[in-house]
Amino acid sequence: MRRLPYLFSPLLLLHVLGAKPAPYIRITEAPDGEIQLQVAIRKLEPTTDSKTPPIWLSAVAHVGEKSYFDTIQKHLDQQALVLFEGVGFHPDKATRLKGKRGAGNFQRDMVEKSIQEDIAKSLGLVYQLGAIEYDRPNFLNSDMSAQEFMTHFQLGTKQSILSGDAKEDRDATRFMATLAGTSAATKILKGFLQLFGTSPKFQGVARLVLIETLGSLGNEISNTGKLPESMQKLMKMILQKRNKIVLQDLQKIMNAKERPESLSIFYGAAHMPHLEARITKSLGYKPVSDTWLTCFSVRPDQQGLNQSDIKFVRRLVAIQIKKYINQ
Repeated sequence: MRRLPYLFSPLLLLHVLGAKPAPYIRITEAPDGEIQLQVAIRKLEPTTDSKTPPIWLSAVAHVGEKSYFDTIQKHLDQQALVLFEGVGFHPDKATRLKGKRGAGNFQRDMVEKSIQEDIAKSLGLVYQLGAIEYDRPNFLNSDMSAQEFMTHFQLGTKQSILSGDAKEDRDATRFMATLAGTSAATKILKGFLQLFGTSPKFQGVARLVLIETLGSLGNEISNTGKLPESMQKLMKMILQKRNKIVLQDLQKIMNAKERPESLSIFYGAAHMPHLEARITKSLGYKPVSDTWLTCFSVRPDQQGLNQSDIKFVRRLVAIQIKKYINQ
C-alpha cells in the first residue's frame, strides 16, 4: 500500500527550540478588516565568505490559498537547489542517502483521500502536497525516510519514543492514528467537515481559529520544556531530529568543491527558528531580509462574522492554548 508522505500539521508543530530569531509567522489586519495569516521567507547571507551562496529559509504553512503556493513555487523554481521537507519521500535511509533529486516515491494522487486534504478543502484552501510540484531537478528531499520515521514508533528499537506504557504513550499513538486517518477524532472531524464545510460562516470561523492558533503559538513556545511531558519526546523527534538531517545535508553542500549559486530550505515554519539559529552560529550567516506572504485570510464582512464572533474566537483560542501548555 502506498503511504502518503507526511507534512505535519502546524497545530502539532508550533514550537521552536531554544532560539529566538525574528518571527516567521504573524497576524495582520488590513484597513478593510481582512485578517491575514502571513509566513516569512527569510534570506540569509554569509558574514565573511563571499563565495558562499545565500540561503533562503522558505517557511511554509501546510494549507493555504492556491495563489500562496503558486508564489512559493515560483520562488523555489528560481533557486539552484531546494532542500525540502517530507517524511516518506524515500522508503529507507540508504535510498535517501543516494541523493537522487525529484519527488522520490511521491505521487500527487496519494493526496486525494488524506485528512489534510479534507481539512483544506473544507476551508476553501489547498494542501501543500497537492499544490507544490516536487518533481523538479533542483529539489532534494532532506527529511526522514518512511523506515527511519516508523522506527520511532516501534517498541524495542534504539530510536523508539515509546515506553510500552499505554498512558505514557497516549500522545504518540494518537498522533499516529491521526496521521493514518483511523482515530475516532479524525473520523468525527471528517463527518463534521462534510456536513458544514460548504457554509461561508463555518469556513470563516474555522479559518479564524487556525489563524489565531498559528499566530499565537508559532513564535511563543521557546523549547520543548514548555510542552506537556508526554509530548516532549514526540516533538523532539519531529523537529530536532529532522532538522539534524537538513543541517547534515547543508554541511555536505557547503563542503563540496562546487556549491549551488543559491539554496532554499523549504520546511514548515515551526522548524525555522531552530534552523536559523544553527546556521547563523555554525556556518557564519546573518539574516538580511524578509518577504512576507499571505497564506490565507478571513474577510469578516463577507463571511458573516461580526466583532463579537471575532472576540469570542480569540478568547476561546487563548484559553485552549493556555490549557494545553499548562496541562
